This record gives sequence, C-alpha cells and structure tokens, in this order.
Amino acid sequence: MIVCKRRLSHWQRWRIKKRKDIMKAKPFYESKTFWFNGLFLLVSVAAVFGFASWQPDSLWLEIVGVIVAGVNIALRLITASAIK
Repeated sequence: MIVCKRRLSHWQRWRIKKRKDIMKAKPFYESKTFWFNGLFLLVSVAAVFGFASWQPDSLWLEIVGVIVAGVNIALRLITASAIK
C-alpha cells in the first residue's frame, strides 16, 4: 500500500486552525461584530427620533446599508471564535 504524504496547503492549515479556535468561545461583549451592530442600531434609532439635524437622501441610506453589510461580512470573516 502506497501512502501519499503531501503537504497541507495554506488554506487547509488555516481551516484546521480556525476549527480549533472555534472551540474557544468568548463572551458576546468581546465581539467586534456585536459592538459594530449595536453602535449602528443606536445611531439609527437616534436618527429616527430626530437627534440628527439633517435628513439624508435615499441614495445615502442605500450606500450606508451596503457599507454596513460589507463591514459585517469582513468582521465575520476575521472572526476566529464563537460567542458564548
């Protein structure tokens, strides 16, 4: 029987490391994603109740929505551990 010994690619080593890190859960208040979304929610609610002195047009609302989605995806990609 021939055993093929090959090196793991960078991607495979990264996935194995990430799986090991997932076992280490952290409290929710240490999550960058949680704080970013909480801050965005706070600013959005403040704008609804008139704490903002200007009203953005619909184009800016769409742009901000895309930016928030992009930041959430980026934060999720760099996250190495689960939340308790």
